[in-house]
Amino acid sequence: MRVHHLGSLLLLAALAPAIGAQEARELRVAIQPEAGAAIRAEQGAALRIQPSSKVWVEGNSTVRRYKCEAARVSGSVAVDPASSSTAIADLQKAVTGVELSIPVAQLACGDNTMDGHMRKALQAESHPAITFRLTSHEVLPQGTEKGTVKMTGRLNIAGKENVVTVSAEATQEANGGLRVKGSKELKMTEFGVKPPTLMMGTLKVHDPVTVHFDLILRQ
Repeated sequence: MRVHHLGSLLLLAALAPAIGAQEARELRVAIQPEAGAAIRAEQGAALRIQPSSKVWVEGNSTVRRYKCEAARVSGSVAVDPASSSTAIADLQKAVTGVELSIPVAQLACGDNTMDGHMRKALQAESHPAITFRLTSHEVLPQGTEKGTVKMTGRLNIAGKENVVTVSAEATQEANGGLRVKGSKELKMTEFGVKPPTLMMGTLKVHDPVTVHFDLILRQ
């Protein structure tokens, strides 16, 4: 599926922030009342990432594993005006753009000390958000309500942008929305991020991390 997107997906993800200049080209989306119905696209707005969406990072260290959760994920999906729906079978042509954003200051690792070190490593003051913009995607439908999505896009962490590819599962929800789930392993150093060290060097965070996303998309 072709997309101009961290979203994050992925994952993405996909993967989630405001579209900005593209907003004028986004479409208004009306949900059909029937159970399992797809979303019908109308000129004016886009699908939005819902507050129930989740993004979290898991990693390891010399002492223990850790998990950092994003308290907020924002973003939207632009839909082609010529497309009549965003059903799984129509996603390949329907989606024209996706952008995601995660505020670094709202990453919570369950420990105040770890939170501080992680935000410092990610340069939260100078680069307050992790962003992902999809550039292309491919959808492989698996029936009418599920499909596999391969997403490629530009992921920006701590001011360093890399092209990443993420695989995710898309599911049509009963109310017409979409749910996109997946994960992607990354290395902090690929983005110029030095893995944090705590407890006078006793705890050293390992370079590889896995980013998980579970995104709910609706009008």
